[in-house]
Amino acid sequence: MKNGILLTVRTNSTRLPQKALKKLNNNFMTIEFLINRLKKKFENKVDIILCTSTNEDDNILEEIALSNKILCHRGSELDKLERWYDAAKKYNIDNIATVDGDDLFVETELVSKALEQLEKNNVDFIKGDHTGLICGSFTYAFTFNSLERVINLKGNEDTEMMWVYFTETNIFKIEELLNIDNKYYRDDIRMTLDYIEDFEFFNTVLEEYKNKGNNDSSSICLNDIIDIIEEKPEIKNINFHRHQDWKVNQDKNIKLDLKNGTKFLGNEFKYMKDIILNSKKLSCTTGSWTNNLEKFFAKKMGCKYGIAFNSGTSTMHAALLALGVKPGDEVISPAITVIMNSAVTIHANAKPVYVDVDPETFNIDPVKIEEKITKNTKAIIAVSIYGLPFDQDPIYKIGRKYNIPIIEDHAQTMLAKYKGKIVGPTNGFSSWSFESTKHLSSGEGGILMTNNKKLASEVRKIGGQGYKNLQADGGVIKFGNASVVQNPNYKRHDTLGWNYRMNEFTAAVALAQLEQLEKKVEKRVENAEVLLDLIDDFEVLQPQKTPKNTTHSYYTFACLLNPMIKWQEFRQKFNEYGGDGFYSAWSVPYLEPLMVNRNFQNRYDKNFKIEEFMQGHCPVAEDIQSRVVQFKTNYLTKSDINQQRIALKKTIKYFK
Repeated sequence: MKNGILLTVRTNSTRLPQKALKKLNNNFMTIEFLINRLKKKFENKVDIILCTSTNEDDNILEEIALSNKILCHRGSELDKLERWYDAAKKYNIDNIATVDGDDLFVETELVSKALEQLEKNNVDFIKGDHTGLICGSFTYAFTFNSLERVINLKGNEDTEMMWVYFTETNIFKIEELLNIDNKYYRDDIRMTLDYIEDFEFFNTVLEEYKNKGNNDSSSICLNDIIDIIEEKPEIKNINFHRHQDWKVNQDKNIKLDLKNGTKFLGNEFKYMKDIILNSKKLSCTTGSWTNNLEKFFAKKMGCKYGIAFNSGTSTMHAALLALGVKPGDEVISPAITVIMNSAVTIHANAKPVYVDVDPETFNIDPVKIEEKITKNTKAIIAVSIYGLPFDQDPIYKIGRKYNIPIIEDHAQTMLAKYKGKIVGPTNGFSSWSFESTKHLSSGEGGILMTNNKKLASEVRKIGGQGYKNLQADGGVIKFGNASVVQNPNYKRHDTLGWNYRMNEFTAAVALAQLEQLEKKVEKRVENAEVLLDLIDDFEVLQPQKTPKNTTHSYYTFACLLNPMIKWQEFRQKFNEYGGDGFYSAWSVPYLEPLMVNRNFQNRYDKNFKIEEFMQGHCPVAEDIQSRVVQFKTNYLTKSDINQQRIALKKTIKYFK
């Protein structure tokens, strides 16, 4: 592995013009002084590369680099990340430490430690100056591979404040510098060159260092500087009042601008490229990406079998058919859910039966399920709404009592837990969706999980055109001997099936997303908690209740709006204050035009009582549906979620 130091410097400073060329009292230009310090530590060990722009004003910096016998790269004026990438690629650098031309007293020993830690611990990014270390003592270290990933996902050309692309995207393994002396963690010393007071600080420290009998200023280290300041604490006051100005300016310029939205931050492009270049098999029946996704997902969720589908809707339809749902059967589902659970029931020629919901959790009310069970009840669809698992124990108790399988719809619930265990199936199926808004998104797609080998085999055939060769533990069709398969008399299908299969491209994207799932869920939870902290009473909003035995994955942060406040007015005011909108709840399924108009009536006999599906059928759900406010949680940066927090705080205050 080849290490390199990228020394970033330009001459275009506005607060302190030409600061890189200003002469210190030791008669060295600031940039030459810094080069000498780096060479003293790293010459003939680590490549030192001065990174500057192609602007003519920076010609002198290239001359300085060459005269001091270090490497030089010239690139974009605004895009620091691109400049670094091109430099590292040009000189074949694997592990990179950055040194800012402003940080004249950068501690070279810390830079050395960072490079060692980067390789030893197999991490992507090591942060320093935002962890409490003395300002200007160390910046960052990262791998070339992680830098390349950032280059592929960033949209903004102005990347002066670049660390957010590593720290705020939740896709990199990040560490702080380890085994650092506690005395290096101080917030009262400023060692970066931005203002004339900073220049005076550096000169004063160097003068004191010389007065102690040190003639080689390039040998100065952090211990020396701390000793000097301890002896003469007034030195730190020369420039520290400027630190707040500097921080405000930095915070103001922090931007995180990503290509193609914010979803594909992992290995999506890498895997797609691999398929395009290396695979001749794009179907899951002959490829391997879909099969790998199924195995990885099943292992993560603690299930035996995973079957990938082209959508979360397809998974539910296939599950009903695999359970033997037929005309005349009934399927129970909650009254707060998407219409598709009703649609797949109708497509299976069964009757949807709706159960009211708990007014605090918004999930199906177990107490009310039993009263809806008849001799025709064939399955119960239990939905985890907005990222909160439904109450499993009483529902499965009912299922065992009446011998009714449970289909768990976790489309909005990734990695949430019930009684300490990640939600998943026991005697039936669990379904997850990979639709564009979900925790894990491949645009469309879904997966069905079960611990039952017979059910897994059956559902795979249903989703795979009824091929008799399909097995529970893999989607690849094993045709056997080609001469047998291609015989005109060969019979392929033994089950009535549909083409619900996931293709290899979708599987590759989903697999890359799955690799980052924990970070994705953690970020949504963090964002939801930021908003939750604002709601200290229920005067305006009542948050969805999370029972003590349950963890929430916060697909959205759902609340109930005070019935005295108009939903549209609340949303309008939230947007006026800078909010990013919010979602309503899906309409109660039985009040949708599909159900009201009865376009599917010909699927049933005359005993189907459509009058059951009228206003007032599930009063709790109808009340909740009209008042649900779903705040988005899929923000990547603290600044984005803070903007929503501020907007919500103002909105709540307005309506109190």
